[in-house]
Amino acid sequence: MAVDAPATTSEDLREQTLAWLRENLPPGWMDAVDAGDDEKVVALRRDLDYSEWCVRLGEAGYATPTWPKEYGAGLSLAPGEAKVVNEVLGHCRVPRPFNIIGIGMGGPTLIACGTEEQKQRLLRPLATNQEIWCQLFSEPGAGSDVAGLSTRAVRDGDEWVVNGQKVWTSLAHLAKWGMLLARTNPDVPKHRGLSYFVVDMQAPGVEVRPLVQITGDAEFNEVFFDSVRIPDSMRVGPEGDGWRVAITTLMNERVSLSGAGSVSGDTVGGSPLSRLLERHRGVTDRSTASGLRRPTSRAASSG
Repeated sequence: MAVDAPATTSEDLREQTLAWLRENLPPGWMDAVDAGDDEKVVALRRDLDYSEWCVRLGEAGYATPTWPKEYGAGLSLAPGEAKVVNEVLGHCRVPRPFNIIGIGMGGPTLIACGTEEQKQRLLRPLATNQEIWCQLFSEPGAGSDVAGLSTRAVRDGDEWVVNGQKVWTSLAHLAKWGMLLARTNPDVPKHRGLSYFVVDMQAPGVEVRPLVQITGDAEFNEVFFDSVRIPDSMRVGPEGDGWRVAITTLMNERVSLSGAGSVSGDTVGGSPLSRLLERHRGVTDRSTASGLRRPTSRAASSG
């Protein structure tokens, strides 16, 4: 359950967070942290039910402390207050959701640009790590020019029919939802002819293929859309205003990879995806489970 009574000072917030952790983490965890017993913490982490823990952390609001609490997945804290929470979670080595793209980019985009129905439906399972998200911007023929994409979405009544291809998409093989930027009007300047959708990655016509690297790893994927139908209710922002919504996503991408609450080690964002996927391999499955200029390193790209 979300925390009801807000703290009034940073110290109050710190103590409130610590009290919740003492009550909810496995017995002995906080004592081991206080004693600097790293081996004990590692052993306790190994035995933790990670999926159940992510749900508990998310429902309490600690996975996404700045999100509005009315959606069942936040604490409505200011960024400075959220920094206090994240410092406590980091110090106590609290496992975080590996839904880094959804929490860092998808959720903030919905909060800024989504409908009330979208927020009510999508934010809670995103924060609790029950529905993984991916980002579907990059295309083989567009390079760093995101607005030059060619994936098409054509209106058909209350639905859109999507055809095209995306590439360098992290977590697509685990994702339930994808943030999709598609061209809905080819007859206007490229930045004005785009619309933004949340697409069901398990819908008919969606095909995910891993991109196997020379090391044998497959951190990224290419995604194909063959007449995939998306309800108009899953369009984020007005038709043709996708570029503005995408900028919201990209600005939050920068924050999620480097800002307060970003992750080094065990928090969301920042850690190489290969380590995140390795750490959580087998924890989730497909049913639960970029920018104006693309990152120079593909390891930092989210699609």
